[in-house]
Amino acid sequence: MQSNSRQTAHGFHCVELTQRKNEKQRAKNERNKVMSAIHFSPLTAIAVGPAGPPSKLSVGPHSGPSTAIAVTASVTIKESDFQWVLLGLTVPDGIKVKGVVVCYQVVGGKSTYISQVRLTEMTTPNTALVKHDDPTNLTSTLPVCYKSKASGFSVSGTITLELKLLIGGKGEKILVGGIALLT
Repeated sequence: MQSNSRQTAHGFHCVELTQRKNEKQRAKNERNKVMSAIHFSPLTAIAVGPAGPPSKLSVGPHSGPSTAIAVTASVTIKESDFQWVLLGLTVPDGIKVKGVVVCYQVVGGKSTYISQVRLTEMTTPNTALVKHDDPTNLTSTLPVCYKSKASGFSVSGTITLELKLLIGGKGEKILVGGIALLT
């Protein structure tokens, strides 16, 4: 009788160890899971003010490479001016958005930077829902790509990337390169 109870206890022990090993492997797989990315060109970006167009910002192709954009202003743009650059991102319904990558470079002083990275979702034309809002100031004077983690929301409408920009003065600009949604 004792040998049967040992076998049963030992059998349960083996099952328990196997379950723990499987759970650890699943957790490791999740940590190592590579996010896929959907890439976008910034060339269709538009500038808007606090209530839509017009804007104090100018958006145009950058000279090197011309597939990047340069955002400039003829006047100083402060936080309270609410000047945005918007870029429509075409993605299929149901995609889970885990983050957004913005590649950029600031050409100017300390008062020129991207002050907000936002993703909105819209269906009807009278309202847009903010799905992701990152208030991190993007200030790099070197070309970099900034990764902003999102909540993993599921897309069920049109997605727009919105970048709130501050420009310290004439001659200063922000260059925007590749954009990616992490799924």
